[in-house]
Amino acid sequence: MLDLMPSKIIAVHLSYRSRAAERGRVPAQPSYFLKAPSTLSGHDAPVRRPRGCQLLAFEGEIALVIGATARDVPPDEAWRHVGWVTAANDFGLYDLRYADPGSNVHSKGMDGYTPIGPELLAAADLDPAALRLRTWVNGQRAQHARADDLLFGFELMIADLSRVMTLCEGDIILTGTPTGSSVVVPGDVVEVEVDAGPALRTGRLRNHVVESDRELGPWGAMPAVTDDTLRAAFGTAPVPDTDLALALDKLRIFELVQRERLWRDLGEWDKLAEAYTDDAVIRTSWFHGDARDFAEGSKLMAERGRHSKHPIWPVYALVNGDRALVESRAQIQNRSEIDGVAVDTIQYVRFFSRVRRTPAGWRLASFEGIYEKGTIAPVNPADAVPIDWAEVASATPRSSYQLHAWAITRRGYSVGDDLLGDDRPQQLREFHAAAHRWLLGGG
Repeated sequence: MLDLMPSKIIAVHLSYRSRAAERGRVPAQPSYFLKAPSTLSGHDAPVRRPRGCQLLAFEGEIALVIGATARDVPPDEAWRHVGWVTAANDFGLYDLRYADPGSNVHSKGMDGYTPIGPELLAAADLDPAALRLRTWVNGQRAQHARADDLLFGFELMIADLSRVMTLCEGDIILTGTPTGSSVVVPGDVVEVEVDAGPALRTGRLRNHVVESDRELGPWGAMPAVTDDTLRAAFGTAPVPDTDLALALDKLRIFELVQRERLWRDLGEWDKLAEAYTDDAVIRTSWFHGDARDFAEGSKLMAERGRHSKHPIWPVYALVNGDRALVESRAQIQNRSEIDGVAVDTIQYVRFFSRVRRTPAGWRLASFEGIYEKGTIAPVNPADAVPIDWAEVASATPRSSYQLHAWAITRRGYSVGDDLLGDDRPQQLREFHAAAHRWLLGGG
């Protein structure tokens, strides 16, 4: 679309009032970061999310393309140096934002993370005050803003930048994003359009989000997610909880998940059911349903003498108001006999729950296992385990819980092949992304 590769792409941090309110701060003057020209792409170009990352966010923006060299130009002359206006999408990975906050090299420097287009509007033919920006995700409008929502006008941005650097022909200024920016996942389609009236439209800049076929190398900053990262990525306002209140919430949630497993292991079936909300959904290797049926099914399993033990160690809780996510490392321990030899099987698993604050306190709104690997060992180290590994393999093709599925199948239960597990990282990333959207107020 551009005949000239830009010498630089300059992006504004906070420029819209709606975005500043969302972030909880209003800057006194504009600030900027640079994006490499290699991030540039166009209409219908794929946007690749690296494996191991979850928080790829879109930012629909109005892009200004410099048409005449600008150096030390005052605001009232600045627009003359703009050659064209077009739509842009300033994609970024919040998983890597912590690595270099402000400069955004890791989070926004990926190839293809600055698509622009599809059409250029001649700046001389339009009134910059009439510019409007709209963004859609999967056909649903996510952003809508006009130039009058800007904290700093386009002319001020150009003049300010021209004080400290020469703006060359073809350089691109990304003028910031309004509220509504959020996380997208592979399979999503993001569209951005800029117009200055019915006859002046860029057309919709369309980009498909896809999963990258490569992983980030295991050196330098690696993806990381915190409470603050989630709020920033999904675009929610800061949560006013004090540190003490947040710590108490996390403590209560940790106690809840530990008690839920303890009550199951001790056969406290009514208390087990009460750990959940009325509409909770529980999914394990042998069960999928609500809390009351789960407690009843667990009771029947125990009465048959086939009751597992579940030591659990909560790892983290993310709290946002009356919603939370909690994940714990755990084991599913079983003792049985194979041809007269006593054996212990251990399934290593992470238990994951959505949690809601209710009038009665925190309660689990879901429960799901994320399976890692299984082991089997004789109780007496001198014994050999008389196991038919072909029979084990026939229980499920899933390596993350194959041994566990075999053990459960021997008890008379059926186990599906679609459970969450480390052997299906894409499925796991989508699961966590959906959970994070729920945490930030989604359905």
